[in-house]
Amino acid sequence: MNKDQGIGAVLLVASVAGIVVYAWLLFTYAIVVLQITAFVAVAAVLVIAAWIGWTMATTPPPLPWSLKSHPQHRLHLSLNNHLNGRYRRLCRTVG
Repeated sequence: MNKDQGIGAVLLVASVAGIVVYAWLLFTYAIVVLQITAFVAVAAVLVIAAWIGWTMATTPPPLPWSLKSHPQHRLHLSLNNHLNGRYRRLCRTVG
């Protein structure tokens, strides 16, 4: 068994043990366990929402992206200008 399989086996056993312990606590102290479970679930969702809000509030807005300042666009424009100039010269000589 390699390391990942060992970690997977430990997670499996710990999860099943957690389910058994939670079930025992639920039947022994039903109201308290349900209150704690509900509190932890709601608190976890609200902590994640707060983290997302904090991240959005403290992240600076992205800089505006201009096509004209992008190097590939400048290359494309210069190639277009070059080809258009050759095309115009060709049209003048043929026409």
